[in-house]
Amino acid sequence: MPNVSLIVGARPHERVMQAHSYLAESTIYRGDFVKKNANGTVERATATGAMLGCALTNAVAGQEVLVADHPDQSYSIQASGSDVDAQTDIGLNYNILPGTPNTVYMRSGMQLDSTTGATTATLQLKLVAIDRSVGNALGAQVKCHVKINAHQNSTDEVGV
Repeated sequence: MPNVSLIVGARPHERVMQAHSYLAESTIYRGDFVKKNANGTVERATATGAMLGCALTNAVAGQEVLVADHPDQSYSIQASGSDVDAQTDIGLNYNILPGTPNTVYMRSGMQLDSTTGATTATLQLKLVAIDRSVGNALGAQVKCHVKINAHQNSTDEVGV
């Protein structure tokens, strides 16, 4: 049975390890990966570069947004296509696909960009596992567990 596609962005896997409030630079939706700017504000992450964590709340520019920002936090996110289709894909690194937010339901449009899987340590996310929920299987729109590779609050080596 094929996986159901329901794009909701990222969600902390299991428990939230740590969360802090930040000032939003622009509109942010629950489930968006965010990056911290030099001035301390946060905005939606782009398809490359370091990230801070995942938004737990919605915010517009000038409002506070709660972000799950622990460097060891893992997240659940849907893959954008059918490229995550084998056990050997686990452990590879991927970028995000920012997507278009759903402004009706106020949720993120971000996905794991399944076409970017590689051992390149500078890609944004590391695929650590496949979600074991009923009805989820390798292939199109698989739900994945990931960690941020280049975390803005970490001093660890990227891609380890």
